Amino acid sequence: MLRHAAKLGTRVALTVGVEVGMVQTKEGDDPNARAVPGFSLDTNFVRAATGWRVTVDGAKAEASGDAEALLAEEVAPLMRALGGKSALFGIEGRASSFVAPPVPAGLDLEAAQLWSSLEETVRELAVPLPEEPVGVGARWRSVSRRSRAGIAILRTASYRLDEGAGAVLDFTFREEPVATKIRDPLLPQGIEVAVRSGIGQGQGKLELERDLAPRALDVELESWNDLAVKGPGAATPEFSTLRLHQRIRATRKP
Repeated sequence: MLRHAAKLGTRVALTVGVEVGMVQTKEGDDPNARAVPGFSLDTNFVRAATGWRVTVDGAKAEASGDAEALLAEEVAPLMRALGGKSALFGIEGRASSFVAPPVPAGLDLEAAQLWSSLEETVRELAVPLPEEPVGVGARWRSVSRRSRAGIAILRTASYRLDEGAGAVLDFTFREEPVATKIRDPLLPQGIEVAVRSGIGQGQGKLELERDLAPRALDVELESWNDLAVKGPGAATPEFSTLRLHQRIRATRKP
């Protein structure tokens, strides 16, 4: 089972929701992650010869309080900028390889950060499957390189195939930074940031059709990274901790 990919032209409509809590603190600061407005994307996936072409049909910020509502108003132009953007994500049949496309033209740096959340979502859908046929209860591991907020990461994930229609996968994962220098285009000019240490852990559930077309996804991550931040002309860096809580969900549209 699970030895082939969806037929060319197969279409899947997914709503992707992203929730983020993030805070960067120095010693003595409040360590609780502060929520930022979540957002959702209406997307269309079309199977191509070398992967999935993903198009954003619409995007909107979602706020649960007055403060978040104000922030949501500020990011509304960024959401509109995502509408109609499309890219081909290179995914081999069993997802043993994944190639992220360039950021679509016309997106500024902040909008490109939002696009990166869609890239993460598609990456979560691209589970490396075993070459041999597997059945319910099968387990396997994968190791992959990723990037988040400019931090190069090594992820080790463990998957289990559960009962259900198509393929239902439960998974857990652990992430560690593998390079010290952060390469984030949103960093102000002259600011240098290095990762001193860090760790991330998460879990999720992914549902695929038998032809590997995506049906649903729910993945949650908690991470922290100790950083050294050096400003222009500074002789020594300041040290801080970046904490992140992220949840990504994708559901089929009727």
